[in-house]
Amino acid sequence: MAVTCIGGEHRGGKRGRGSPNKTPFAVAVSVNEKERPIAININVVNGFSSKEIAKWAVRHLDADRLVVSDGLTCFAAVSDAGCQHIGIVTNGGPGSVSLETTWVNTIISHVNKVY
Repeated sequence: MAVTCIGGEHRGGKRGRGSPNKTPFAVAVSVNEKERPIAININVVNGFSSKEIAKWAVRHLDADRLVVSDGLTCFAAVSDAGCQHIGIVTNGGPGSVSLETTWVNTIISHVNKVY
C-alpha cells in the first residue's frame, strides 16, 4: 500500500504531499502466492491523515489482510479495518527497493507518467 499525489506542477508552489495543485490517492495492490499482482485499488482520499486512511481501509480492504507499506505513520490506521500492518522504513536510494513494495511503486510510477 502507498499514497501518491497526482496533478500539475505550478511555478513557485508547494511540491509533493499537501500541494493544493495535486490530488491525493491511496493505492493498494493484491498479490498472489507468487508475489504477482492480481488486483489494484486506486482511490482519491481527502489527505494522508490516520482518520482518512482508516476510513478508506474500512471501505476498500478486506479484514484480516496483511498490509505492507513504506511506514508512513497514517498507514497504521488500516488496523481499524481489521488488517495487520507492517511498515518498511528505508532511507531511500537503491537500498530502499523491497519486494513487498515493488508492485505498488511500479503502478504509481505508471499512473504518474500518464498525468
